[in-house]
Amino acid sequence: MISSSSVFNFNTVLTKKKLNEVNKMTKKKWFHPKRETGWKEESSARIRRANVYGHTVNEASGRYGRLLLAEQQMFALSNVTTDPGTKMKAESDAKYFKRKREKMKKKVSKFIAKS
Repeated sequence: MISSSSVFNFNTVLTKKKLNEVNKMTKKKWFHPKRETGWKEESSARIRRANVYGHTVNEASGRYGRLLLAEQQMFALSNVTTDPGTKMKAESDAKYFKRKREKMKKKVSKFIAKS
């Protein structure tokens, strides 16, 4: 049986602000990542990236593997979040790790080509 508190009154006009409040109250965390990243939206970009990269120590070997893992974690977060601010920050962090990884890959390929 449906309780009276869960029935939505369609005659009520909801403003955008009120609708956001209702959505925040009913949201449940459904994405459970496999590992802790230490990423917090309110931190600066430098701190967020250091935390994510720092939490990859035991998970991957080598700098390239750690950068790849950090990139994958951030893309996963940006794909599942519904908050636009979180999505934007997670995407920018993922792109940062991708640039670092690709730059490292180019350096290694140049070194191998010289040998």
